[in-house]
Parts: sequence; C-alpha cells; structure tokens
Amino acid sequence: MDKVTAILVAAITFICAEAATVKPSTPTIITVRGMEGDSVTLPASFRKDYRLFALTWNKLSGGMYGTRRAVYMFSPATNSTMSFGPLENRAFLTKDRSLTIVNAGTKDEGLYVLTSLLDVIGQEEHYVLLEMHAPPQVQVGVPSPLQIVEATSLTLNCTVDQPGALIQPLFWRKDDAIVDTFHVVSEQESNQSYMSTLFLASVSRAQSGNYSCVAKHIGGEETDSVFLEVTYPAKIINISEANVVLQGEDVILRCLAEGNPVPSLSWLRTGDPDPLSRTLKMARSQANGSGEYTCVAANGVGKPHHESVLVSLSVVNAVTKLESKTDVGLGLMSGSKLYTILVIAGSVAAAICLLVVLLLLAFLLCRRGKTSSRRHSDVQMNNMATATHNGRVNGDKPDMRPHRTSSDKGTPAAERRFAKVSTPYDSDQCGFLTLQINDIVEVLRTDNSGWWYGYHRGKLGAFPAACVEMLTLSKSSSQKKLSASSETNLISDKRTVTS
Repeated sequence: MDKVTAILVAAITFICAEAATVKPSTPTIITVRGMEGDSVTLPASFRKDYRLFALTWNKLSGGMYGTRRAVYMFSPATNSTMSFGPLENRAFLTKDRSLTIVNAGTKDEGLYVLTSLLDVIGQEEHYVLLEMHAPPQVQVGVPSPLQIVEATSLTLNCTVDQPGALIQPLFWRKDDAIVDTFHVVSEQESNQSYMSTLFLASVSRAQSGNYSCVAKHIGGEETDSVFLEVTYPAKIINISEANVVLQGEDVILRCLAEGNPVPSLSWLRTGDPDPLSRTLKMARSQANGSGEYTCVAANGVGKPHHESVLVSLSVVNAVTKLESKTDVGLGLMSGSKLYTILVIAGSVAAAICLLVVLLLLAFLLCRRGKTSSRRHSDVQMNNMATATHNGRVNGDKPDMRPHRTSSDKGTPAAERRFAKVSTPYDSDQCGFLTLQINDIVEVLRTDNSGWWYGYHRGKLGAFPAACVEMLTLSKSSSQKKLSASSETNLISDKRTVTS
C-alpha cells in the first residue's frame, strides 16, 4: 500500500467515524499564546493505552462546529505525515504528536482540533485555541540623557502599545535594581495600550542612573530606557589657608570644588577685575603681591561659589627671616602635636634622671663596702698593736697571732693553714699585705673573689690568692713552721715598734 492510498483510507475512516460519533456538548479548549515570527506548539492529547490508527489536525472556521479543514495528517501504520494548506512545509509533529508551527503569524490564529482514531474506543477529539500577538512597543518618551537639577521633582511616563502579550504589569528598573513600587503613582490599561507613571520627588545626586521601563511578555521582555543625570551647583570643598610668606618665596594657592557639570575655577585678586589661573602660583613673590585672593567656582547650575584667602608678604633680614620661619612653623603646629612632643621629651628626661640616680647609688654602695673592709682591717691592726704594747709593758711575750673569735679559741696548731708566696705582691694601701717570694703567710680566710685574708710579718691584710701556694704540712712540721713563722713575725713586730 503506497502513501497516498494509506492517507485516503485514513480520511475515509475518519469521515465514517465522525458521522457515527456524537460530539460532546462542552469540550475542553486549551489556549496557546504565541508571538509573531516565533514557533508555537499545539499540545496533543489522546489516550495512550489504546492503539492509534490515525491522527489528524484540523483548523476550524465558523466556531467549534463549523467547517473543518485538515492541515496535518499522520498514519502510524506507514509512519507517514502530510501537511496541507497554510501549514504546508511549516509544520511538523513532535514525539508526543504535538503540532509545531514554524514562523507563526496572525494568519495562523484560530481554533484547532486534534482527531485521534483509537482501537476499541473509536474517535477522540482535543481542541486548542491559538492566539498570536505582536511584540509590545515600549516607549518612555523623553530624550536620553535627561538632565534635572538636584532637589527638583521628576515624572516619567511609560507607554506600551499592543499589550495583549504581557504576562505581568509593567515595572521600572534603575541600573540593575528594581525601583520601589511606591514611586509608581499610576497605571492605566486598555485593549490598545498600557501606561505606567514613575514619580521621583526631590531628586538627589545619588538617584542618577539608567532608568528602564520593562514589559515582560510571553516571548521575553521589551524595554525602553532613559539615563537620568542629576546636576547640582558648584561648591568649593577645599582651599589653601591664609599665608604669611617672605618676599622672594614661591606662593601656590590651590582650590578644589565639586559639582555637576564639572565646575570651572578661577582666582580673583581684590581690586583686580582680570581673572587669574586655576591654580595660582606666584614665583619669587614681591611685596606688592600681598592682598586678598578669591577662588570662584561655577558650572552654570545655580550661583557661582567663591571663597577668599589672605596672602601677606613681608621684607625682613636674614636673622628675622629665620625667626619668622620658626615662628610660622610653631604657629602651624597643632596643640596636640606640641603636647605629644612635650610628653616624649619629659619621658626621656625622667629616664635619664632615673639612670643617673641608679648609677650614683651603685657607686655609693661599692664605696661603702670598701670603706667597711678598710675599717675592719684597721680595727684588727689596732688590736694587734694594743696586744704588742700591753705585752711589752707587762714584760710578757707579745702574742703576735691574729685575733680570733670565740669559735676559733682552742683550735689546734695542726688546723692552721699556711701558704708560700710564689709571686711577689707589693701594696702600700692600708689593709693589704706586701709579699716577697718564699715568704710564709698564715691564711685566715679564703674567698671565691680571688682575694684571701691572712697574717704576715705582724700585719693583717688581704692579698691575691694567685700569688701563693697552699702548704700541706704534717703535725710536727706544722709546729716547726708555726714557731719559725712566729719568730719571724715577732722580729718583724720588734722592728716595727723600734722604728
């Protein structure tokens, strides 16, 4: 069976089935909306649990029960399709048997019916209403950019023609953010147009930006924009301070202003009608340069803004010039900076004073220690001298041994310590011993400081430990050495007394 025969059989089958079928009184109609020039799809609906023999899309004219005109046919048995009339070569079936129309237009609007011939149950019909819309035309209606003076009010009207395709009300967008709805004061809608009004009261410079009226429709969105530029008068925000300069020095006066449009700046000198440059510079100023200079900022919005600065020039000699510079420098120094410098200077002075006191205290303690040592040595020497004198007066043999404390009494001679001088040591200071090589010194006290205390030739005093070598003696030797040392010390004492 060829393709044409199959189509004819399907058509005859549809006609017979249609004649025997009672049409429903209230069929369900699905509405599909499309944009001109886009592709639209009419959804198919039939029972999938029965075998499909044939499927036909018809376009109705004259209402639901009007004339039917086949625009697309499909035969599952031969898997053949055919498009007719206005949809010829512009339509195709999707996998679920829905009908897609390419490059749809207003001529494709209308009511379509899908007739399905199924096994057992016979014929089913499914109705689809296609509505085609032209893209809405959005217009704000003011030139861009739009300039407005700060603190004035602004009203923007957005009109949309052919609003049938809109899927939501109009809204406004500033740059990338949606404008608050309280700025939208009114909306008007009709079959042919739709209008939205945006109102901005007391516009500020922060509200400068791109404003767009957005119309979302079934095919996307359409917009029209206007760039809002808020202008505001010129205002001087920074100017050089009053100057007291010396003749021959350079003088530079600067002025900074803001405004929209960008303001122009000029300098005027009191009594001189001619404007000066934007940045006033007087090289090697002369005495006649003194006076009041005024900076004028203007941008055509509102009144010009001006501020003045006083410049004083003086003639002085070299010494006065230096003093003047110093005074000016101190005068420009803020109170907080001067206070900080004074605090730092006071802290440094206090630290120096504390260091001097600590050094003086250490010196006094050291001196006191030496004085105490000398006094102790003098006391022992006086005791020795007193003992010698008393011995001579009483006719007794003087006791030339060093004075011992109560803890030393009864100490046997074997426990006394002696050292032999290996290196001579000469000292004329009180409290120190003079030693010759091979002299024998009785060691009374040792110390880790390197200085020992001993008895030699009738004197008590300190001597370097490095100059002697300790002697290790037996008891008999110790007695002999002690006797010899005593004799030597006695002779030395006699010589000392005689002298």
